[in-house]
Amino acid sequence: MTRNAGKQDLLVIGSLAGFFYEVLSNTARKLQLELSHPVQSYLVSLLSSRARQDYDPRGLEPIGPELLKALAEKSAAKRLSILKRIGDRALYEGGYFAARLVDSVLDVDYYRAIGKDAYQVLAVEHYKQYLRRLFSELAARFKDLSILLGEAAESGHYSPQSNLADLYNRWIATGSRQLAERLRSMGILPVKPGMDT
Repeated sequence: MTRNAGKQDLLVIGSLAGFFYEVLSNTARKLQLELSHPVQSYLVSLLSSRARQDYDPRGLEPIGPELLKALAEKSAAKRLSILKRIGDRALYEGGYFAARLVDSVLDVDYYRAIGKDAYQVLAVEHYKQYLRRLFSELAARFKDLSILLGEAAESGHYSPQSNLADLYNRWIATGSRQLAERLRSMGILPVKPGMDT
């Protein structure tokens, strides 16, 4: 629920899941991105669970070798669990922490590829039909969903005083339409290096 409190809207939410539902709904609307109910519920659950943890991706095992280990795992139940954890991690870090990946050796595209692969395997191997459909949709829309999470992370955290170079670098890394619009509103024409103007 949104209430007008002077010039700014005040978001009144009764739960963490409700908060993330509103943020994702508003961000998806701004991006003109349609979300199926299962995907939106999954993303709300992912963000809510991460918010309850002291999540810091630094110090975690590299995601690529973790995927290789999962694919070699003999136990189907364990393999599915690891693949879900990898897909979720790649989606979350490639979206919410995309700015951290700008100067990283492993960029956003790497995380998107790993996460998409993990979800694609789940879409084929999972024993529950409705989860196969869910993971298939997550894999097919991984880039858009990653951008959605990045934009959701940005909502309310940006001010015109933010570092322009940082904003531009995040746009280069993510390809976000909303970041491109912010740059344009600041008088900057977003052009990726190597593109002709």
